[in-house]
Amino acid sequence: MRALQLKREHQMRDNVVVLRTKKSTYSMILIYIIGILVISSILSIMYSSISILILEILGLALVLLFQKQEDAVVTRAIILIKCISYIFIFLVFYGNIQEYGAPYYHGGSDDLDFEIYTMEFIKNNYIWPWEYKGIHNAKGMLSLFASLIRISNIFETYHTLAFRLLNMDILICISIILYKICRRDLRMSKKVSLICMLTMGLLPNSLFLTSFVFRDTICCFLIITFFAFSLDFIKKEDSEIIFTKNRFVALFMMLFISFCGYWIRKELFYLNILIFIVSLIGNRKIGVKEILIGSCIVIMLLFVFYRIGILDFFINKMERYRVYRTKLINENGSNYIYRMIFLTPLFPFGIIYRILFGLVSPLPTGILKILSFNSGLSVCDFLIALGTLFQIIMLPFLVISLKKIDKYHILFLLIFLPIVISTFTFRHFILLYPFLFILVYRSFFSVSRGYKQLYVMIGICSLFLMGVMYMMFILL
Repeated sequence: MRALQLKREHQMRDNVVVLRTKKSTYSMILIYIIGILVISSILSIMYSSISILILEILGLALVLLFQKQEDAVVTRAIILIKCISYIFIFLVFYGNIQEYGAPYYHGGSDDLDFEIYTMEFIKNNYIWPWEYKGIHNAKGMLSLFASLIRISNIFETYHTLAFRLLNMDILICISIILYKICRRDLRMSKKVSLICMLTMGLLPNSLFLTSFVFRDTICCFLIITFFAFSLDFIKKEDSEIIFTKNRFVALFMMLFISFCGYWIRKELFYLNILIFIVSLIGNRKIGVKEILIGSCIVIMLLFVFYRIGILDFFINKMERYRVYRTKLINENGSNYIYRMIFLTPLFPFGIIYRILFGLVSPLPTGILKILSFNSGLSVCDFLIALGTLFQIIMLPFLVISLKKIDKYHILFLLIFLPIVISTFTFRHFILLYPFLFILVYRSFFSVSRGYKQLYVMIGICSLFLMGVMYMMFILL
């Protein structure tokens, strides 16, 4: 009887704890909802465009969808990321206006082009991406963007801030999905998973890139969401689900995401095929047997890609980027280090230069902006430099993670290598951040305190040596 009574008391205490946790979570969600509605309403009034409120409501719904079943700690992290994102958006928005006279990247880059082409898309009454007759490599982005603008135009004129705010909500969703993967697939502690989530959402590099009307944050979202559904599709009975335990739903979502990815950035479709194949590895470590099997699969895929013309598509695209970058370097008179990296033939040494440079990109030269904060962009440059310094200092943990290679290393390389070989564009690096942070933090929290200090010191010393070498090269 005594044992039964103690068991009942223990259950009652557990129930009270669960109720308190749920109450705290619901309270934080309510605060978040009210805060978003109030702030977006004020911004809509300030900029005379209800499109800001409409797209913020859409973003809010998306965040709440992915936040489902998470506790108050995750909700607090979401609120923190959202608050910092508001600050970053306005630093970027007004910084560009101050320096270039327009709120676009360098006064007008791909972000402005997206808006111009989308207006043409709407003017011609196109709805689906395949209806667009012009030449554009992101017809799906135009279709998505046009749909959002049409929703906004039901009430009033669209404002360029609206999509940037929605973009930040997509970044928050990426951070939440990263948290779920860390907790449920990697079985990391709540603390480590939360650190991964906050790093993804608060890294200045991520915030800066998401503050523009670019598609890269959406691409990152599609990649990590596809990967999460892949894990659900191939899960074992004892595995925790990320989104759904229904394999049919997981398969449908994988196909839908691949379809969307193809139209937003064609390369995502082929990348998703490789992501699914890598996901089949499960949580096994990769040994000689797996490498041999993987090599055979890669050779077969390359042959198939060659036969259907996909390989030619990638080779031609790489060549266009090479020509563009060579022209840019020659016109701008870039320093020796840039010439050495980008004008050296890819094989055998060029690829090594690019990999090493990619690991420390963008170069943290913005740290010098601390001497003159004369615009929002100079503050952003300084913060991005801090983000890169953090990335460089943590590189030793990425290196030691190679002792035991698994699917996360392969996924990182699948994204990292194409970027450094072809585009080497700063905004594309956001695509690999989720997998980079998984590898770094898994290593960081797997070693003793003494080794943590040692590897951090190695990172700091490496940073110092890189700074000295950069100064030497820049003077050449």
